[in-house]
Amino acid sequence: MMLAFDDRGPINIEDPTRDPRSLPFVHFRLYGHDTGDPSGRDQVGEFSTRQPTSVEWRQDDLVLEVSNSSWIASDLVKIEYEFVMCVDPSHGVAEGFTRDHFSESAGSSLDDHSWVDSVPAQDRIKIAIPIPPRPFGLANIYFRARVSSLWSRKLPPAQWNFRDDPAVVEATLITAARFTGERRLIATRNDAWPAETSLARMLGSASVVAEHSSSIPSFMSEIEKCLNAALPGGTEPLTVSAIELHLIRGLTMIDLGEGPVLAVAYPPEFLFVAEIGEEERAGVSVIWNSGPGYGDPKFPDLTTARLRIIKGEAPEDLLYPGLAGEILIGTDPQASRADIELGLENAGLSDIHLGPSLTTCRCVPFKEREICDRLVETLSFVRHAGINRVARVQLNPGWKVVRIS
Repeated sequence: MMLAFDDRGPINIEDPTRDPRSLPFVHFRLYGHDTGDPSGRDQVGEFSTRQPTSVEWRQDDLVLEVSNSSWIASDLVKIEYEFVMCVDPSHGVAEGFTRDHFSESAGSSLDDHSWVDSVPAQDRIKIAIPIPPRPFGLANIYFRARVSSLWSRKLPPAQWNFRDDPAVVEATLITAARFTGERRLIATRNDAWPAETSLARMLGSASVVAEHSSSIPSFMSEIEKCLNAALPGGTEPLTVSAIELHLIRGLTMIDLGEGPVLAVAYPPEFLFVAEIGEEERAGVSVIWNSGPGYGDPKFPDLTTARLRIIKGEAPEDLLYPGLAGEILIGTDPQASRADIELGLENAGLSDIHLGPSLTTCRCVPFKEREICDRLVETLSFVRHAGINRVARVQLNPGWKVVRIS
């Protein structure tokens, strides 16, 4: 049995309860600076949206990151994983393994697993896992995995607990909003996207859509000004090198007396996504406000825009982006409210709202992850910190996003 030592004597690091920092031996990161602390996992946005930091969706596979939070390298590590290919668009992001998909599921791969020779101490490794064949009408891809060492007891999947166990991860890719049949699962930023006919109807004609799309580059400087206007004085300005435009709609069924019909539940949202030279992209959200007549004469009115943090390129990254300049902080319930508020104020945060174990506050936009990492490292009462995210009302058939330009 492997042992580590600290000022308390020998510690069996294969036992998560005896790790030098009360952390698991090997685990999956839920959010950027996650060190494996099991407390408060269900309070971060990455949990509710099933977008863990340790999972990256790609064209034909996903990349799974395994972390080792102990001070010595691991022995042989086993990764058990499962995919569920779902063709029912009404199923939510968190319903992959809480409901029966038998009647509409296109298959599962529960028996799949992978072996890893070793995970270095205080380090991470990445493993590519192939995505099973996609069926026609694919709506959701659900994925879950569990990592264990040679010394861990076997645990049946029915007992895998994503909420409380950092050795378990779940991730969901919603595909119904953008892809059907044999179309590609993931699109790159360079892919050509046709203008959607519903947008043509809304704006008036296909020629209007073409004119609108061709004018997107002229908005680049306005988008850049909008982003920089949110930065405090003395901050290095952002430079926008490219932009995309996406349309977001909430679709629902209504009955006006002649049977159910499909309707748009909320005003359409247009999301400008800007390349700013960072790993994550900036988003500028503008709502289409129909006034007198048949359109929005002020569109796009950037004075009412809201800023977003776009983690990736999957539909859920666009539907549930981060809120620029807003972070959630899990705090030690034993710490005093006065100490928490003073510590966060001294760290440069503002608009602080304290809860029993979760605090919301504002910070410098587009520096959220850097600030969160610093809070965890420097403030003893901070258990975890992450970017706050957009929450949407659940609808049937749901929220849809399409790239316009």
